Amino acid sequence: MAILGNNTAGGSYVSGGSPGRIVVSRFTLAAAGTLNELHGWVAFGTAGNTLRIVIYKADADVFGTVGAGTTSPGTRVAYTNPLTITGSSTDYDLNQTGLSVPLPAGDYFLGIRFNTDGFVKGSSGTYTGIGSGSADPPPDPFGITSTSGSNSVSVWGVVGAAAAPTAGNFLAFA
Repeated sequence: MAILGNNTAGGSYVSGGSPGRIVVSRFTLAAAGTLNELHGWVAFGTAGNTLRIVIYKADADVFGTVGAGTTSPGTRVAYTNPLTITGSSTDYDLNQTGLSVPLPAGDYFLGIRFNTDGFVKGSSGTYTGIGSGSADPPPDPFGITSTSGSNSVSVWGVVGAAAAPTAGNFLAFA
């Protein structure tokens, strides 16, 4: 099992603030596997508000054009159901398990799509994102980034071994 992302509840915060704000940070998956869980360290927010944890391929250029580069989030890979903020004043892990999404080795952007307010934990690094107004479910492709900052969001995926090929029809070559 591997961790893709930042699973440490850092000492700083990245604010939700605006409906539809998405903040993501870039992480590398060294070997192919299957995404089984998505997690995010949430600091606080209004009880009952929701957010989604998202993952995008790093397959877009700075203009959001998928296939034209690898510097920005592009193709949406997966996202959670809406996860409810408890309103706790302490850090807690919001998560969704039971996923089964094949991931090739490579770079990904993981983060949070806020429906209203809330704060995700952060630590040293950077984030990029959409300042407000993104669609729900999260857009595919990501689009042009309009915000950035100096914290890496504390969001991660649990990645298991790559699924074995299933039996099926195969062509034989002589």
